Amino acid sequence: MSGISQIVWNEKYRPRKLHEVLGQEGVIVTLKAFVEKKKLPDLLLLGPPGSAKSTSALCLVSELYSGNLDANFLELDSADKDVLSSIKEFASFKPVGQRMPFKTILVHQLDNMDPGAQQSLRRTMERSAATCRFIYTAQYKDRVIGAILSRCSTLLFLPYSSGKVQSRLAYILEAEGVKYDAAGLKRIAEYSEGDLRRAIDLAQAVAIAKGKISTITVYQVLENLFPHDVKQLFEIAFSGDFQRSRIMLRDMLSDPGYSGPEIIRQIQKEVEKLELDENDKFLIMETAAEADARIALGGEPEIQISYLLARLAAYGTSVGGGRRKRGPQTVKDR
Repeated sequence: MSGISQIVWNEKYRPRKLHEVLGQEGVIVTLKAFVEKKKLPDLLLLGPPGSAKSTSALCLVSELYSGNLDANFLELDSADKDVLSSIKEFASFKPVGQRMPFKTILVHQLDNMDPGAQQSLRRTMERSAATCRFIYTAQYKDRVIGAILSRCSTLLFLPYSSGKVQSRLAYILEAEGVKYDAAGLKRIAEYSEGDLRRAIDLAQAVAIAKGKISTITVYQVLENLFPHDVKQLFEIAFSGDFQRSRIMLRDMLSDPGYSGPEIIRQIQKEVEKLELDENDKFLIMETAAEADARIALGGEPEIQISYLLARLAAYGTSVGGGRRKRGPQTVKDR
């Protein structure tokens, strides 16, 4: 264990060149063409977390400027303080040097900006079109205003397959000298739901805590990551306070350490502890399984788990917080 790198693996093994980016072959071919032609449109990189959007953007910019970014590149998160004024000021100056005739601005999580802020950003794009290029990352296309969408070329990043995640983890673990088995890698891939960043973070956490990657060590670390938070979430919902539980759920899902299916599994463990009629318990577990299945098919985790929390709130109110047994309520009205 002492030989395991304490440097964040996601940074240590982050690709520096476009050809090093895992998967996303179609997108990478397009980005390489921009580098070869030394031309760049405004871009919207669209896809789920951990699908290499930011990494690809950074590789693209580095290759465009031959690694010499100097004063021609600005990287910001949409939540940064004074983000709009920073962009406006940066865009107001001409490019430095002769390498490229434009500066580049990378804005992460554009879809977290409200429409008014996006409109302001759109005006800056129009004013600086001759000297600036914008690259945006986002998860949800419908949260980006049409005026920006129409100005950008949209490139779609897909979630990573289980096989891609496992192959990347194997590469990193071998480089770090960490023992692993196939079942352990598969469990991490299942947890990550195609999010490579999340998978690498978990692999590093397990390696540091347990010294090796196996099904058992992965489960042990996962159980210690957030059971108390999920227990509190469950208790709030089961007390009948659905609105409060939904707010807590949103906070949890905004943290990259939380996974929708893992939250559901922890909730199922709490359900097992309830003193309920077995038929009641079955119906709750059925609702949880439905939510898990819908997420696996591409459903939004917040929507699916919120429905589960609503059912828990209804059950909790009807059975007195799980202390009394009474007849089941149907969940077939969904």
